[in-house]
Amino acid sequence: INAEYGGCLIKFGDAVEEYLPSVITQKVSCELGLTSIQEAVLAVSLYFTLALTTVIAVPISQRIGERNAVLLSLYSSIFSTGVCALVPNYYTLLCSRALIGVSIGLNTTSVGVFISEYVSGKETLKTISFLSESVAFTAGTTWVGLFGWMLLDRVSWRIIVLVTSVPFFVPPIIMLHWCDWGTAQDGVTESGDGAPIYGVCDEDKDEEHLQGEGQEESYLGRVVKLSLFQGLSCVLGYGGIMLLPALIQQWNKDNNAATVSNPDPCANIVHGYQYGILAVGNGLANVAGRFAGFYIRNHIRFLPLQTTIAVIMVLCYAGILVSPALSLISVFMSVAKLGYSIQGSEYSILKYDMDYWTCPRGVAVGSAVTDSVGHIGAIVGTSLASFLQPAITTGVYIAVTVFQIGVLCSMVEVH
Repeated sequence: INAEYGGCLIKFGDAVEEYLPSVITQKVSCELGLTSIQEAVLAVSLYFTLALTTVIAVPISQRIGERNAVLLSLYSSIFSTGVCALVPNYYTLLCSRALIGVSIGLNTTSVGVFISEYVSGKETLKTISFLSESVAFTAGTTWVGLFGWMLLDRVSWRIIVLVTSVPFFVPPIIMLHWCDWGTAQDGVTESGDGAPIYGVCDEDKDEEHLQGEGQEESYLGRVVKLSLFQGLSCVLGYGGIMLLPALIQQWNKDNNAATVSNPDPCANIVHGYQYGILAVGNGLANVAGRFAGFYIRNHIRFLPLQTTIAVIMVLCYAGILVSPALSLISVFMSVAKLGYSIQGSEYSILKYDMDYWTCPRGVAVGSAVTDSVGHIGAIVGTSLASFLQPAITTGVYIAVTVFQIGVLCSMVEVH
């Protein structure tokens, strides 16, 4: 139980930190007088350090232990968030966002390995994966959007930074220090009828178990294809976090929100009811997609489902390019975000299935590789949305989605 609660709270806080830029970046830019380039670098910095740290988290965890690595990440998250809220200038803000990326990257790998030591079978870890990766993570994305929507026009963005994530990092720290997490599993355990159950981490599995029935592709091949699937998906998903506010800002400019009588460029930023669009587009659509993904995958085969989602996403991005109405733009972005979230639930299961038969190598290295490629995709997608015009970024996303269809068709072992 402690493993489930702790993992969920940590993932909730991580989600808040990852989605926070879409809510506060434009406000921060106006208050600190940032250029468009500085604003873009600020948005990308977290994902850049997140990608790097996800890989080096493996040797760090092996050296100091998963529990200590998770504690280190939580303490550094609280410290970095405090610096971010109290920051006096752009450069300390940039450093604090980069440190938050380091903290999330450290616990992304460590939390999964640490929790896996306290479960005895595949179904148990599958449940925990669903609770932490889908329920908790998507709840965090919705929380930060709704909270920003309700309060950002009324209170400082610094307060939003403090109260959205820090309270959710404190309970896991207490649990890790003083609560009993149970007994770590050694690998093979016994069921009630005496039949062996292969636990999540079993170094003694023979080659037949390592390959699995009907899995003709090599482990390396599965890692490469799943990495491409996740990387391309994150280009669209995490890029959409910054693309939606950029589209809103562009719409405000096109509709003369900053007029001759009101030349303040900050009049173009997201404001008022438009935070509700962010909450729905980047929050509620994410939650609905994760739950829908876990349900639909049991009723529709992989290739028809995922290719249909990709085609719908192409149509949504094309609709954004030709739509003059903010309401239609928000609907198209919400549907595209829904598609990304359905892909996210599929990825969490595919990653688990890929790693299960190869633990501990799989859980540590395979997951770190696929997650890191996903973070690289987040960097690319966020950079496109931050550095380019929204229309150009949307066109690139169409090309990325078409390429992803080819990757989906190549994943024969999943078919």
